[in-house]
Amino acid sequence: MAQDLDLRTRFEIETLHEVLDEVDFYALLQVPKTAGRPEIEQAFAKESRRFHPDAYFGVRDPHFLRKITAIYRKSSEAYSVLKDPELKARYDSQMGIAGPDANKKELEEELEEAKAAEEEVCKTRQGRRYYDLAMTSKRNNDFNSMAMNLHFALSFERGNAIIEEQLAEAKAVLEEKKAKQAFKVRLR
Repeated sequence: MAQDLDLRTRFEIETLHEVLDEVDFYALLQVPKTAGRPEIEQAFAKESRRFHPDAYFGVRDPHFLRKITAIYRKSSEAYSVLKDPELKARYDSQMGIAGPDANKKELEEELEEAKAAEEEVCKTRQGRRYYDLAMTSKRNNDFNSMAMNLHFALSFERGNAIIEEQLAEAKAVLEEKKAKQAFKVRLR
């Protein structure tokens, strides 16, 4: 890779690193919560190619390299947990994610309706992809991931009022959560 990164790649990596601690493993690998092992393996392979530190060997910025390394480590951790059925079940219960058969028919109907409406929102394939990921995150109450994916969608769909509205909603929810946690102390 050349020493200079294109602006979109740098923006994507900076944004992802900013919310990395709050993004769940499914959103990080960009798979649905019902994903099976083959789907998880395929997603990790794709994300690994995108975020492996060796792919950025020509970049001299140490801050950027630390960020890309952190993203890769978190992706590897996500893969390790989600590929193991026992660890995945434990992670899902810890995150409050229902099993794959819970309200399956209801969820499928809701997804079909949402997908039909969402297809009208975006004009580009890439914008639609990130918008779809954002709406999946919204249904899973993962507003950090929702905001991140909406930012990505806006990079392909500049000036899209619906995406901007969804982003404002996600930011409002995040601000509300942040205000509720204003007095919590983090120890490292």
